[in-house]
Amino acid sequence: MLPGAHYARSHTIEPHPWIPEPLGPHADHDHFDSSQHWTESRDGRADAHGGGHAHTGCVIVPDEPGWPEALRGRLLTLNLHGRRINVDRLDAEPTGIVGRHEPDLARFGDPFFRGTDLLDLPGHSLAILDWSDTGECHEGTGVHRTSGRIYTFGFGGADAPAPPIVPGTDLEALDTAALVRLLSTDRWHARMALRLLADRHAAGDSQGVLARIVPVLDELLAHSDTPSLRLRGLWGLWGLQRIDEPRLSLLLDDPTPAVRAEALRLLADPWPIDTVLGHRPVVEPGVRGFTLDALERLALTETDPEVRLALACLLSRLPPIHRARIAAALVAKTEPESVAATPVGLDFGPPDTAPRALGADHHDLGAMLWVGLLPAFVADPDGVIGVWRAAGVPAAAESRWPALRRSIARRVTGGDAAAARPLLLAAAAAEGPAGFDDCLAGLVAGWRGRRGVEAPDGWEGFRQALAAAADDEDRLDDAARLDALFGTPRGGAHLESIARDSTLFAARRAAALDALIDVRAAAAAATARDLLAEPDLAATAIRGLLAAGTPEDAGRLLECAHDCAAPVRDAAVSALASRAPWATRLIDAIEQGILPRTLLTPLVARQLAGLGDKSLGTRLGPLVAGRPVSPDAPQHDAPADIDAWRQRLGPDRLATADPAAGREVWGRQCAACHRMHGEGGALGPDLTGSGRRDLDYLLANIVTPSATVSPDYRMKQVVLADGRVLSGIIPRRTAETLLLRTPTGEETVALDDVETVIDGGVSLMPEGILDRLDETEARDLIRFLMEP
Repeated sequence: MLPGAHYARSHTIEPHPWIPEPLGPHADHDHFDSSQHWTESRDGRADAHGGGHAHTGCVIVPDEPGWPEALRGRLLTLNLHGRRINVDRLDAEPTGIVGRHEPDLARFGDPFFRGTDLLDLPGHSLAILDWSDTGECHEGTGVHRTSGRIYTFGFGGADAPAPPIVPGTDLEALDTAALVRLLSTDRWHARMALRLLADRHAAGDSQGVLARIVPVLDELLAHSDTPSLRLRGLWGLWGLQRIDEPRLSLLLDDPTPAVRAEALRLLADPWPIDTVLGHRPVVEPGVRGFTLDALERLALTETDPEVRLALACLLSRLPPIHRARIAAALVAKTEPESVAATPVGLDFGPPDTAPRALGADHHDLGAMLWVGLLPAFVADPDGVIGVWRAAGVPAAAESRWPALRRSIARRVTGGDAAAARPLLLAAAAAEGPAGFDDCLAGLVAGWRGRRGVEAPDGWEGFRQALAAAADDEDRLDDAARLDALFGTPRGGAHLESIARDSTLFAARRAAALDALIDVRAAAAAATARDLLAEPDLAATAIRGLLAAGTPEDAGRLLECAHDCAAPVRDAAVSALASRAPWATRLIDAIEQGILPRTLLTPLVARQLAGLGDKSLGTRLGPLVAGRPVSPDAPQHDAPADIDAWRQRLGPDRLATADPAAGREVWGRQCAACHRMHGEGGALGPDLTGSGRRDLDYLLANIVTPSATVSPDYRMKQVVLADGRVLSGIIPRRTAETLLLRTPTGEETVALDDVETVIDGGVSLMPEGILDRLDETEARDLIRFLMEP
C-alpha cells in the first residue's frame, strides 16, 4: 500500500473530485481467463490463471537461507474461490512494483477450505488460517463460526541455519543485549526484536540500558555488508528515537537504494498526510531548507524505481508550496538512449530506445505525482505549470507524461485554479504539437458540461499558435469546441459544419454535435432534429433533444422508441422519462399497445417514479406487475416476501435450474446496472466479489434493494432549471459540475443549471424484480448468480 494513494473501491465511489481514475491492481494478470466470459473459468478451468478472483492474506517470503529458492522474495496470497495459495513474482518496474503469476504453492481439496490469512513463523514455516465454511463471504447463519482451523507449512531446507535461540523461548524475557544480537539473524526474530526494543523505549529507559545499544545500532547501519542488516540498524534507531531529520537527509545520498528509500519514508513519517479530499492541517510542518534541497537533488539524480516512488509518495506530506519543485525534477529525469522503454500492451513492437521519462506515465509513479500535486494548484500555480513544462519535449509529436499533463490541464478548469490558465496556455503555445494536444484534451474534459465560460487570458495567442501549425482535424475540432464554450461565433459555425457534413466519419460528426449540445449553441436543437434519422448519430441527437427539446419533440422520440434498435431506443425512452409531459405520452403509448411494456425496465420504472407525478405513479403500477414503484408507496412485507422466495428456491429446485438461461435473464434485468467479472454497467455496485452463493444474501439484496444499498448507489434526482428531472447516481462532484451516471450513459451537469438534488433514499433498483419473472426465469437467474 502506498501512503496517500487512492485505490479503486468495490462498493463505494472515489470521493475526491479530481481523481477520476484511482489506482487499480498491481499485477499484470487476472486469476480467471479474462479473454473469455468469466463462466468459462469455472470447475478448475482457471487453473492456469490461478483459480479465481478473490484473495485474502498476504506474506512476502524472506530472501533467506532455509526458504526454498523458488519462493524467496515472492508474494503469497490465499485464493478464496480457487482454494489455493497463489504465488506472484515481484518485479521492480520504473513505474512501481508489478506482480507476475508463478505456479501455485498449494491447493486444498476440502470444499470447506476458506483461507483467510497467512503469515510467516520462526523456523522457516507459514501459518494458514482457514475459516472452514462453504460460504465464500457474507455468511450470515453463524453455523460454522467456531470450526476454523490453522495449518502450518514447514520448509527448512538443507541450507537452513541453526535457530538463533532455543525454539519456544519467551522473547519478552530476553535482555536488551540478546535482542540486539537477534537483529543479525533471520527476518522473523529480527522483526520481533525491533518491536520489543521500541516497546521498551516507549515504557521508559530510566536506567539508560537502551542508550548503551545506540552505538551498536549505528555500527549496524553504517558498516553492515547487506541492505537488510543496515535497514535493521536504521529501524532500531528510529524505534528508539535516536535519528533525526538532518541525519535522515544525509542518508538520501547513501549508496544503497533501499536505505535511501527507507530514509525518505522515515523522514516524512512525522509530517501530516493529505486527507482523502486533499485537505491540509491548519499549521503546516516546518520542513527545513536543507531537507528540501536534498529532496530536489535526489529527484534530479535518482534512477532507482523504489526510491523515485518513495519520493513521489512523500509529496503528499510536504507543504503544497514546496511540492512542484520536487515533482518537476522527477518528471524531467530521462533515461539514457541505450535503455529500452518498458513494453506496454500486447503488441510491444520494436524496442523504443529514444529518451523517455524515467517512470513513464502510468500506474504508481504517475498516480502519486498527481495526488501530491493537487493542493499545489492553489498554493503554487507557477510551480504546477513548471511541472507541465518539465514533462514535455519542445516540438515533439508526443509528450513524455501525457496523462499527467492532461490531468494538469483539466484541473486548471476548476474555479480555484484560474490563475494557472494563462500560464498553461502560454506554455502550450510555445511548445508545439504535444503541447497543443495535451492542453486541449485537458481543457475540453475539464469544461465538459459547462457553458458561458469566459475565455482565459492567453486564449487568442494560443489559437494563433495553433493556426500557424500544420492542420490537424482533432485539434481544430477541440479548439472550436472551446471557442463555442467561450461564446466565439467561429466555434459554433465550425462545429455545425462538421456535424452536418455527411462525407465525414460519423464519430467526428457525433463529437461535433455533442459539443454543440454541451454549450447549448443556438444551432444545437435544429441540428439534432435534422440528424435524428441517421442511425450513427441518433443517440447523440436524442441527447440534444433531451437538453433543448420542445413539446413536439416527444413525438420524434416516440418514433425512435418504436422503430429504432437498442441502444437508440433505450436512449429515447430514457429521454421521454425525464420530463413529466413527455413521460405521460410514453405511458399513453404503452397503455394503447403502440409500444411494448418491456420498455418499462426496472431502471425506467424507477426513473418515471422519480418524477414525483402521482398520476404517473398510479398508471405505472399496473404496467409493472401491479406493484407501485414510487419511493413513498406502501411496501410489501419484506421478511414474508424473502421467506416465500426462499421456499420457492430450495436446493432441489435450484439444482434443476439452467444457469445459461439465467445469464440471459441477467442480461435483460441486471446487466445494465451491475458489473460482474468485468461485464455489465456501472450504475450499481460490482457484484463480482459479493456473497452471491448465499441465497439469503441474494434475496435480501433483490427483494429489498433499498435496505442494503450503499449511500453512494442510492438514486439521486437532479432537478434542472429547464424542467428536466434526471435520475442516476453521482460518482463525482466538483465546485462547478456534477457527473451523473444515468441508465444510458454519463452526463456532466453544470451546478448553475441545477435547482436541487434529491436523495431518493432508495436504490435505483426497484422492488419486485423477481415478481416480474415467471417461476422458471427467477430460478434460472438465481442459479446463475450463485455460480462462482
